Amino acid sequence: MSIKRFAALLSTITVASVALVGCSSEGDTTVAADCKPAHTFSTVSKGTLTVGVTDMPPQVTTTGEGGMGGIDADIIRLFAKAECTTITVQTGNSAAVIPGVQQGRSDVALGGWNRTKERSTIVSLSDPLYIDPLAIISAAGTDTIKTLEGKTVGTVDGYNYVPSLKAVFGDKLKLYPTPVNMAQDLDAGRIDAAVDGAIAAAVTYNMDKFKVAVAQGDDRVPATQEAAQGALVFNLGNAELTKAFNEFLAGIRKDGTLAGILKNHNVPAEVLETGDPRLI
Repeated sequence: MSIKRFAALLSTITVASVALVGCSSEGDTTVAADCKPAHTFSTVSKGTLTVGVTDMPPQVTTTGEGGMGGIDADIIRLFAKAECTTITVQTGNSAAVIPGVQQGRSDVALGGWNRTKERSTIVSLSDPLYIDPLAIISAAGTDTIKTLEGKTVGTVDGYNYVPSLKAVFGDKLKLYPTPVNMAQDLDAGRIDAAVDGAIAAAVTYNMDKFKVAVAQGDDRVPATQEAAQGALVFNLGNAELTKAFNEFLAGIRKDGTLAGILKNHNVPAEVLETGDPRLI
């Protein structure tokens, strides 16, 4: 799906007010005695899937059943159920959850992480779940990086486009641990605009006060050239777990379960038109 077409879909996303509080807890804690897993793979702790969670609504939040919510949380719960594992939730900021997987403290990180060449060298990326173009959130509805030059701009630490934005904005770029923190500063006027994924932007920011615009292409920021594919992140050394999840994902995509999950979170099913897996 083209970025232009996705931009038109933003108006169909119902705006939700999200209150987020960090927490750490056990997730699903029971498995039926006669449960037969669909695949065989190892996990950090035997019998449980340790899940890294941060606040990137609607993909994932640190609130909800068992200490997590959002699109990715709904997906991983179904996966854990199919594989007869319980879930243990580990919360952290956006810059910490991928290192948690990389270093073997957790099995998977939620958050619709962009499939990038850099990430593919340190972690295993699932097949794409959905696409998520880069968006600009501002009172004026700005849709170009160039228009923001000289202004104070925010984005989230850990996003793949942080280096390219730093090259453009220098010390005018402010980094935040989560989109929620950034939205609070934007609302308070401490930054002039925010740069975030379009899916998250449509449900995180005060839409009575700000507009979400998919960014036009800018050669200096590669993420504006093509909509990123969102994925879950697994340990690079656990190929069996990544393979098991990808097979599960193909099944729920085919039978309509994945589209139903997106619908429950007021996200249009068109974001499922990911095309073949690719890296940016």
